[in-house]
Amino acid sequence: MQISSALLLLPVDITIWKTVNPSPPTGIWPDEGVIVQNGENITISLSGTSPPSYPLPSGQPVWKYRQMQFDASYGPWQEIGVGPKFNFTSNTSGVFQVEAVFFGDDADAIDYVRKHDELDGAIKYGRGKTGDPDCVGVADTTTQVAVRNAAQLQMANPAYSFQAALAPVGPNSSKCNLFVAQQATAAGATVPNINWTVNHASPYIPPVMHAPPVANQWAGVQPGNITGWTLLPQNTPPQPGFVVAHPSAVTGAATAGMGHCGILDYDGVGIAAGSSFGVSKMYPFLTPQSPSRFRKYSP
Repeated sequence: MQISSALLLLPVDITIWKTVNPSPPTGIWPDEGVIVQNGENITISLSGTSPPSYPLPSGQPVWKYRQMQFDASYGPWQEIGVGPKFNFTSNTSGVFQVEAVFFGDDADAIDYVRKHDELDGAIKYGRGKTGDPDCVGVADTTTQVAVRNAAQLQMANPAYSFQAALAPVGPNSSKCNLFVAQQATAAGATVPNINWTVNHASPYIPPVMHAPPVANQWAGVQPGNITGWTLLPQNTPPQPGFVVAHPSAVTGAATAGMGHCGILDYDGVGIAAGSSFGVSKMYPFLTPQSPSRFRKYSP
C-alpha cells in the first residue's frame, strides 16, 4: 500500500523483530514469526528503515496493537508508540496484531501482515497466506518460548503422521498427545505418564504406566493429574507455548473419545500432529475458541 504525504507517495510495509536480533524474520520456515518473553524488546518499523527515509510529520504514524482473546476475537486497539521506527516492550503476554495509523485516520491504517504463505518447501502446513494479518507472540516464561520453538521445528515431520508407527504407539493411530509430550520434554518441561498400557502378550505381566496424557485430560474433561501443568480458566487469552486441547465432544468421529491437542504457536494457532503428512497448523479447532482449554507449564 502507499500513503500520500505532502512530498510524495510512500510505499508502506511493516517489519517487526526481536531487538537483539540483527534483522526481521524472513517469514519462510523455519525463520518465521516474532516471539519474545514478556519484558523483552521488539523493534517496529516502516519497511525496516531509519526515520530520515520517511518525510512524515512529527508523531506519524501512531502505532497500535490489540490482543487475541480466548474466543479468537480481538480486544480494542491500544496506542503503543509513534514515529517511523521505535522499540517497544510489552508488559502483557499474549498474541497481538499490530497496525500503523496515519494522520489520525483509521481508514489509513496499515496492518502488519504475513510476508509468505505457511509452507515447508512444497508442503502447506498452515492456513496463513501472504498478506493476511500477522501477529507477535509474547510468552510469560522462557520455557513457553522453548516449548513453542521445539514444536515449530517439527513442522511437516512425517514421523507423527497418522499412518506412521512411533513408539509407544503403532501405525494408523493419533499421535497428538505423544507430540505434545515429546516436544514439551525436549524443551525442558516435564510431562508425566499417567495412562496405563496392558501387555496383551501375557496376563501375568502387570500393566505399565508409560503413556502421556490424552487430549481430553489436557482439556480437563477426563480424570488425570498432569503434574506441573495448570489448567487455566476458560476465558484466559492465549500465549505461545501453552498446550491447547479440544475435547472429543466437538472434534468429530475421527477422534471420538480422545479429543485433540497441540502447542500454541506465536500467532495463537495450535501446532499439532495427526494429519496425513505429520505436524501442521491445519486444524481449525486448535485455536482459542470454546470449548478449547489451555494449560501452562508452572511446576
